[in-house]
Amino acid sequence: MNPWLALTLSTLPGLFWLIYVESQAPRRSAPLRLAAALMAGAGSAQGVLWLHGALNRAGWPLEQPAGVWPQLLFFVVGVGLVEESCKLAGAGLLRAVLRPAVQAGVWGGLVDASAVALGFATAENVSYVLGSGKPTILVGRFLLSTFAHVCMSGIWGAALFEARRRPGALLASLLWAAALHGAYDWFLTIGWASLALLVYAGLGWLYRLRLQESFYSSAQRQPVSQRVRECGACRTLGRMEYRFCPDCGADEYRQPILCLSCLKPTDSESASCQACGCRFF
Repeated sequence: MNPWLALTLSTLPGLFWLIYVESQAPRRSAPLRLAAALMAGAGSAQGVLWLHGALNRAGWPLEQPAGVWPQLLFFVVGVGLVEESCKLAGAGLLRAVLRPAVQAGVWGGLVDASAVALGFATAENVSYVLGSGKPTILVGRFLLSTFAHVCMSGIWGAALFEARRRPGALLASLLWAAALHGAYDWFLTIGWASLALLVYAGLGWLYRLRLQESFYSSAQRQPVSQRVRECGACRTLGRMEYRFCPDCGADEYRQPILCLSCLKPTDSESASCQACGCRFF
């Protein structure tokens, strides 16, 4: 298969999930940072290959064992811990070179980890498509593997914000990510697809919860408001566009136009309140 076509098709799942992550952002990430994170993720995938090669040369090959329980240990340590550690190293390098803004908070770590994971998954997608010669393999990887990488990395990504102050929390979250990563792959390998899907659903729920928590705790979140006017008859506040009071029906609106968030005067043309900064909808 043409390598450029494989690369183009393999980027589509990652691009879709990146748009989803950014749609949940309190404020859009810088395109340069996202591009650097994707490159760091692709580099971390190469780091996994390099590590496997180094272990093979040292006489410690990472090979899947025969027994069921040894396989679980292999997938947790040899797959989950290795891959999540390499992705964490990529995110750490990214944050060392392009330091996040202080106000980015938990969201900054979460989006860095997510973009690095998408770069990693995209590199895997290219490898699978070139190896199989079948672009249709991307359907399953789009629905499962690509987003699963994001959810797994989101576990330790949420801890990146306090990595220096609480390194133990980062290590614990990395081990949890490795354990769930390994369990997911193990269930698929031994044919327990229903349990693998259960792990996937749990990871998706947890990631969605992390997104919501990081959004509402972010100092970069832009609150929204609306323009209102006061009814001269009953003093009820109604939207600027209303002709009649929504409470008493009177046509006695007073000026000035107010911001509902801070009740300070504003004008009808500005996109945000001059007093509190809320954007209008």
